[in-house]
Amino acid sequence: MKKLMFIIALTIICIGCTSTRTSKKCAKECHPLIGMWQYCQPIGDEENITLTHRPIYKIINTDNSYFVSAGSMVPVKGTELQEVKAILTQYGKYEIVSDSMYKENIEKHVNKSLVNTTSVMRYKFTDEAKEYMEVDFVNTETGISVHEIWRRVVFNH
Repeated sequence: MKKLMFIIALTIICIGCTSTRTSKKCAKECHPLIGMWQYCQPIGDEENITLTHRPIYKIINTDNSYFVSAGSMVPVKGTELQEVKAILTQYGKYEIVSDSMYKENIEKHVNKSLVNTTSVMRYKFTDEAKEYMEVDFVNTETGISVHEIWRRVVFNH
């Protein structure tokens, strides 16, 4: 339990420190992957796709660590209200291999078969502002192939 609380506290600190890329120092030194990303789920057919923003966040830190957090709505017993429950679904270390590829070394995952595995991530930014990113990857141990779309979370002030 203490380890989980430490990870949650560390995640909150990392979000504040790395998610916005608004500082001049970070703008010059940070890789475009660094920051907080929200998962986008495409809905519709090939001709008319809409992206919906899901409560899944990936935080990529400057110290080569990353976290993925997911939230879901849970009914509050005895009421018609719902509350958000958030969990860390995975964390680990990453290594940038090139301008279009990085590796995630998964240290912990809710799917125990993915613990201590590696995913080779091919990414590309789909707009000039680097707000949207498409990621294709294959987990090297399981062979699972995935395509994802992420949107950068920005500080709106």
